[in-house]
Amino acid sequence: MVEHDWRDSSPIATRRAAEEYENIARVGLECFRNKLPENQRHHSDVPFAIYANFGRAIELGLKSFLMHQGIPAKQLRGRAVFGHDLKRCLGGAISHGLLSDVKLSSLHQSVIRGLSGPYYEKLFDYPHIGAVELMHVDQVAAATRELLAGLSNVPYKPVKSNR
Repeated sequence: MVEHDWRDSSPIATRRAAEEYENIARVGLECFRNKLPENQRHHSDVPFAIYANFGRAIELGLKSFLMHQGIPAKQLRGRAVFGHDLKRCLGGAISHGLLSDVKLSSLHQSVIRGLSGPYYEKLFDYPHIGAVELMHVDQVAAATRELLAGLSNVPYKPVKSNR
């Protein structure tokens, strides 16, 4: 992984960060494919780490798209704008033309929105008491796969200079 200064929002740094986001998102998807046996995917106790990986992959994939559209990394990190909110990231990406470049079905958009609350509240990261109602892991996997596959061909639009 290439280290860089996240405060640098030049087009080159933004492109590098977008590529890193995309690579990290793909690694999260590979964790699911390689680590969860087929028979466990249909069990009610799918490890929360799998959902956390998918949430991270979706977040980073959407932020990668937004960076490709010229949104600076600093703005993507801000809680007031996008933060770790998958609904906001998806809404922002859609308003910047995501659906023109990526064929993301309305079902998969709903899956991403449904994952947003538990992911944002970090329910997958920390122990908690009580049940969490989640959609089936295969639905989450399919939504993530569809998003990341579509993102692979999105053209890059560098950040516009304010000069």
